[in-house]
Amino acid sequence: MLRAESVHLLELPSVALPDQFERRAGIVSVWSAALRRPVEIAGCVDDQTRGRIIAIGSRAAVDPGATLAAYNASKAALVSLIRTVALENRDAGITANVILPGTMDTPANRQSDPGADFSKWVQPATVASLVVWLAGDQAKDVTGAVIPVYGAGL
Repeated sequence: MLRAESVHLLELPSVALPDQFERRAGIVSVWSAALRRPVEIAGCVDDQTRGRIIAIGSRAAVDPGATLAAYNASKAALVSLIRTVALENRDAGITANVILPGTMDTPANRQSDPGADFSKWVQPATVASLVVWLAGDQAKDVTGAVIPVYGAGL
């Protein structure tokens, strides 16, 4: 059973990117800041028992869309980062996994795409349930996984 008091959450800040971001060398500076974060994440882990690192990425990491180069690259980099963290911590009782949802059924997404078929979108509760499972003892042997959650929008 997962105890609420044993969970430490670290939220990485969002980065607003300029429209022409993919044409700029600035991607290196954005990612160099992000790549330092695993050290802070590892510091949140209870070294007496176990640790769980769970990232939420995007389907774009493995199924990129046109005109979204910077977004696609950043999601693919997140997958590589999490898999590397998993390898580096496999003997320390720390697991690291990334969930790749398709379009999430959120108010913001509904507003930005009002003509879409919302029934095909991923429900946030589905992803939340997976996060809870990955954080629990049942998932102690699951590490380095890249987990697609696409809903009916295959």
